Amino acid sequence: MKKHTRPHRSRPPGHPARSGVWAALAAALLFGAGTPFAKLLLAGVDPWLMAGLLYLGSGLGLGIYRALRRAPRAGLAPGEWPWLAGRCWRAAWWVRWR
Repeated sequence: MKKHTRPHRSRPPGHPARSGVWAALAAALLFGAGTPFAKLLLAGVDPWLMAGLLYLGSGLGLGIYRALRRAPRAGLAPGEWPWLAGRCWRAAWWVRWR
């Protein structure tokens, strides 16, 4: 009797899904390690300022990475602009009049 074997479903090494998993794991590791490290460096800083600095550093790092890789511009589809404007307005209203 012939043994039935399932086809091998592993993705090749350069496949985008495989590299995306490693990128997500690396991001989680760096985020988990970066926050306590930043807290040690900025012991007397307000938590809101520290969060803002972490997000600023993340945005600058991603911008530099995208510039070096010459990644195409990311943008919103025309139908997504009203949704984004509504969310921004609602967030501003909530912060101002809550």
